[in-house]
Amino acid sequence: NVSIKLNEKQASLVMLCQAPMNAFLVCIIFNQINISLLFIIALSSIWFGTNNASREIVSENAIFKRERMFNLDIWPYIFSKLFVLSLFSLAQSFLFVLMISIGFIDSVITLNNPVLVFLWISLVSVTATVMGLLISSLGKNVESVLSIVPIVLIPQIMLAGVVEKITSPLVEIISYFTLSRWGTEALTIIQEDIGLEISAVDALKLKFYDDCYLCPDGVSQDIIILLSLMFVMLIVIRTVLKNKDSVSI
Repeated sequence: NVSIKLNEKQASLVMLCQAPMNAFLVCIIFNQINISLLFIIALSSIWFGTNNASREIVSENAIFKRERMFNLDIWPYIFSKLFVLSLFSLAQSFLFVLMISIGFIDSVITLNNPVLVFLWISLVSVTATVMGLLISSLGKNVESVLSIVPIVLIPQIMLAGVVEKITSPLVEIISYFTLSRWGTEALTIIQEDIGLEISAVDALKLKFYDDCYLCPDGVSQDIIILLSLMFVMLIVIRTVLKNKDSVSI
């Protein structure tokens, strides 16, 4: 997988360039860090991971079935994909946070704790990578996968609690299964740590997520939820791939 990515220099370069391009747009569009910007950061990290992985498995369906007949085990296959794609997610997250940190260095509200933000969106992006692999494993061909990706990403926009305030318990329960809900929540918690160091007006702009959800959780709980979602998706990927072949192991 590493060799494939190194040989596909143009495709790999395009993947890496997504982060600085998005960060550049963020820096020229937003005047300061607010709820919308934090939402865009979380959503971008989800896009990076999902887009990177959505075509990885489906484009190798024939190869996978043939290699399974020659003792290719499913778990090493899945983790080889996840490992290589996670490296891209880490690189994209680093470039993204670096450019945003520099872009808002003179802003009234700066990006609080860029290292923690980098670690967090890296986890979100890696989890989204697993989600992309799941989509890829479910598709019969690349075209079908490309039609599924928007169906998965649109709820990430609607259920993050930013476009529309979450007031219904049912909607909130549904939001628990989206990455954007947890990604945005943790970023707001990180930013709210500087509430006492800025003006009351600016602090009010950061204290919004308590009102978006019925019971906002802490970062540690967000981490547990993301890891749990990742674990469940990995199990589903393994099950789907196993159902695609006739090998007994």
